[in-house]
Amino acid sequence: MKVKERHFEIVKLLERETYISFKDLSQALKTPEITIRRDIALLTSQDNEYQQALGGIRKIEITSLDSRLQINTKQKLKIANRFKSQVKRGMSLCVDAGSTVYYCLEAIMGIEDLTIVTSEPNHLRILTKFKNIKIHLLGGEVDPRTHQVLGPLAEEMINKFQPDIGLVACSAIDNKGFLKCGLVGENSIKKALIKNSKLSILVCDSEKMKADAFYQFAHIDDLDLVIMENTSTTSLSNKLKKLSK
Repeated sequence: MKVKERHFEIVKLLERETYISFKDLSQALKTPEITIRRDIALLTSQDNEYQQALGGIRKIEITSLDSRLQINTKQKLKIANRFKSQVKRGMSLCVDAGSTVYYCLEAIMGIEDLTIVTSEPNHLRILTKFKNIKIHLLGGEVDPRTHQVLGPLAEEMINKFQPDIGLVACSAIDNKGFLKCGLVGENSIKKALIKNSKLSILVCDSEKMKADAFYQFAHIDDLDLVIMENTSTTSLSNKLKKLSK
């Protein structure tokens, strides 16, 4: 079987499964695992719908910001309203990508003299409506799937800021309290944001406790504050302790 034929078979398998290990592919295609690894390295370099993951390959499922803004909207608006109390006039914020963060920005739109740093171009839709605001969009490599600015240059720029608030989102929280995201390039940006902020805040709805994602970037204990629709940091920690038993 030639390389293109194996690529075709791998893509067919990924239409049914979002993740397949090198071992399973090797068995399914009756091809040595070392060859499968080379095939996947080539496939993921040519097609950004697929990404190498731990011990295998995964299909990346990306939804638009507009689509995500329609999911769990009531919960996200409640979170945004709770976040608003943390922001005062003249503060500086470094904000993550994500629909919950977008709603948080909407909630603070009436607060003036803010400085906001972000890696998410989509946030400019709301930020340009603010009064007396300074906006810094990070430079770096633009991910063609999400339009986020990622990579070493973006991380280097974040490290030059020490904002009053670092606003972080996640794709999932596991039962041990580890925070996860869906793209490998996101985790370094999120880590830098948490590290450099005077007050680091995680905003996410409770459905994230039922979700899963591939890349771990922090633990809830690394954050100064966790805001969910009905959960404080303390009660969240207690819930996770029960789940992990």
